Amino acid sequence: MKKPVDPKRQLALLKRIISPVIVPANDHRRADAVLQAWANNIFRYYDIDPMSPDRWERVFWFLASRAFPDFRLIQSAPVGRQKATAKKAELLSEFEGYRTRKRGSKYKHFLADHAAVCGGAGVKTIPGLKSAILKARRERKIDQSPLELFLARMSLRGLSDPG
Repeated sequence: MKKPVDPKRQLALLKRIISPVIVPANDHRRADAVLQAWANNIFRYYDIDPMSPDRWERVFWFLASRAFPDFRLIQSAPVGRQKATAKKAELLSEFEGYRTRKRGSKYKHFLADHAAVCGGAGVKTIPGLKSAILKARRERKIDQSPLELFLARMSLRGLSDPG
């Protein structure tokens, strides 16, 4: 289990990160050391091991997701006629958001209320609707992009906003 982040430590690191450092002109060795210490403080602030081989990638994804929250990775642009798989995914999305006040089968009411979406996915019966939804759910689990999985792992590792 990951130990909790100490707020006093975070504040001390933040002060070191935002404080300017004056380096004598032409002292490249000292300037390099200051930059390395600054980067290491940033890694520690985000609870990333400064010696980890993937430290730059981890800090990049952390900062990029905060700087560009609407960024999404699209695997391919839709061209031509929509595939049956995409239509079934659309059907699943509609079905998951569907709320009925009527009594009885949700599948039956959905089929009646969303005939165009069902017809587009090739669904005409209640068993066909159940089958299409089940298949779309399975494919959604399989088709998760590697980026989504990476970001989920990073958020589980505790890369939360320290502020």
